[in-house]
Amino acid sequence: RIAIIGAGPCGLTAAQDLVRQGYGVTVFEALPAPGGMLRFGVPAHRLPAEIIEREIHDIVDLGVDLKLNTRVENLGQLFAMGFKAVLIAVGAQEGIRLSIPGNDLDGVIINTDFLRDLRLAEMKRAEGNESGAAGVDPRRLVEGRDVVVVGGGDVAVDVARSALRLGARKVRMAVRGSSGRMPACEHQQKAAREEGIEIEIGLSFLRVTDDGAGHVAGLECERARFEPDANGRRSAVTVPDSKFAIPGEVLIFSIGQRVGLGLAPTDSNLRMARDKTLEIDAETMATGRPGVFAAGDCTTGTAFAIEAIASGHKSAEAIHRYLRAVEAAEKPALPVAELRQEDLDRMVQQRQIIRSPRVPMPEMTVATRRGDFAEVELGYSEEQAKAEAGRCLSCGICSECNQCVDACGVGAIDHAMVEETRDIEVGAVVLAPGYQTYRAQLSEEYGYGRYPNVVTSLEFERLLSASGPNNGHVRRPSDARTPGRIAFLQCVGSRDQTHDYCSAVCCMSAAKEAIQAVEHEPDTKIRVFMMDTRAFSKGYESYYRTARDKYGIGYTRCRISDVREDPATKNLVLRYWDRAGAREVIEEEFDMVVLSVGMEIAPDVRDLGRRLGVELDDYGFCRTVQFDPLQTSRPGVFAVGPFREPKDIPESLMDASGAAAGIGELLFSARGT
Repeated sequence: RIAIIGAGPCGLTAAQDLVRQGYGVTVFEALPAPGGMLRFGVPAHRLPAEIIEREIHDIVDLGVDLKLNTRVENLGQLFAMGFKAVLIAVGAQEGIRLSIPGNDLDGVIINTDFLRDLRLAEMKRAEGNESGAAGVDPRRLVEGRDVVVVGGGDVAVDVARSALRLGARKVRMAVRGSSGRMPACEHQQKAAREEGIEIEIGLSFLRVTDDGAGHVAGLECERARFEPDANGRRSAVTVPDSKFAIPGEVLIFSIGQRVGLGLAPTDSNLRMARDKTLEIDAETMATGRPGVFAAGDCTTGTAFAIEAIASGHKSAEAIHRYLRAVEAAEKPALPVAELRQEDLDRMVQQRQIIRSPRVPMPEMTVATRRGDFAEVELGYSEEQAKAEAGRCLSCGICSECNQCVDACGVGAIDHAMVEETRDIEVGAVVLAPGYQTYRAQLSEEYGYGRYPNVVTSLEFERLLSASGPNNGHVRRPSDARTPGRIAFLQCVGSRDQTHDYCSAVCCMSAAKEAIQAVEHEPDTKIRVFMMDTRAFSKGYESYYRTARDKYGIGYTRCRISDVREDPATKNLVLRYWDRAGAREVIEEEFDMVVLSVGMEIAPDVRDLGRRLGVELDDYGFCRTVQFDPLQTSRPGVFAVGPFREPKDIPESLMDASGAAAGIGELLFSARGT
């Protein structure tokens, strides 16, 4: 059994992990509700209670024993109750009072007390008890009064916006702002100003003024410039004759939070750091007392909720190892993608990523939200959510959302896996690394990447597919119109100055795609521009003749030198010599142009061949023995498929069968000797 002190994000996360591993877990919470600073430090207009409660119920329903209104004073008592390990996970729930005269006047409030009492009062009212929590209802303190909030962080803005919703007559924020800006995030500042909160930045605080009866009357300040000193630290330089007072009957300090170790049990074995946090071993999360661990804000100081959750996961793993006496496995350092701006710019250009701003989050109007603690952000509609997701995912860089892990469902994806090098003894190697298609944008004369209606043969194949973007209907990319005339340009990246070989598959691929296009749209007119048609395998010649004679596919022996676009219609203009008919130069418009791109060997495949010590030709294809066409220059290493030379799928399958036979012979001979 394991005891956890504190039912905040850290403690509940650890409880969830440990109970799933089969441990009996009891969570002790001093307050009347779980949730920690998420529940008592974030107001309802930003994080509704029902969302927190749903998350907490999911954890408690796993079998966690949750004891509320239970303060733990003695660690020894927990061990005497039979707990084998204890996790201290109290949060940063103690606000800070600025050390200036008048900081203890009647009407001075601390941010954490204010937000906690606000949530407790909401709970009491939800239960039908209008008296509030423990007799303290922040509404009674601020309603109808002028409020001054000292501080400029996100919590300070939460306090100011909450005071406004509680009926404050006027709310002003006094911000030191040593950098000239307040530290709260931009959307929080914007929301505060929209709701009518006045913000003064760049102040030095002198004292809290007294109304003569021991009650707050305001905050005396002077304007200051914050300039770096000799050590680089920014210090205040007072602006002469700038002293003034911000009037207010209530003053709320919100200049930060610290760990409230008054909520943690005292023990002589617990070591304290200078900043009043608990000292722990960074790897094991262990304190100075055996069996006692600490995590979250009580070890780091104020942090984000996600950091507390991460600390909860880590502490649960540490406790599990401790109870099972298992040494921590050394985790490899995971690689981090480091992209320069020029890398990002190139990706944007190559993938044709459209830069787009965030989809604005719908919000309640200012008029309806000022007196209401309903959640301000209304959430996306389905259409808006899809638009935002599409915008964010278009970069194609993994952001560790782990949705692929969830979608897989069988644990085949492990983001923690890293590259490792192993030596494996084998009797033979088959090289089948395939090929890459020629990058059509290198043939700039054809306009690929510039003209939307110029596509590659692989892209056109996708358009023809029933599972493709248009459900098998051919549509022009520019305007989704059915193309009436389509031109195929053969030998793009093949049989030219830099690729002195035939890619073998392009001719029949073009015939197949042309027939499919006509079958989908019978009125489509297609012309194939080629040097000649190569139909190597059995039945291919008759297939070519069927395309020409039955489906009316036009074949013209001409290599097109360039493609131009008509900007008005987005049609594509081709000029060619008609030597079979009128024997003249003809200029003709087509709705689409399909580039039959050839095969080539990728640079990394060439590198693979060199590292394996096999001989390659000038184009990167693997050389093989003359009368043993699958055997490379290195015995026991076989090459199959397009890595040997351009070929289609049936020929690649024959290569694979031949390699298997050769390997069988090789291994049998080795075993026999």
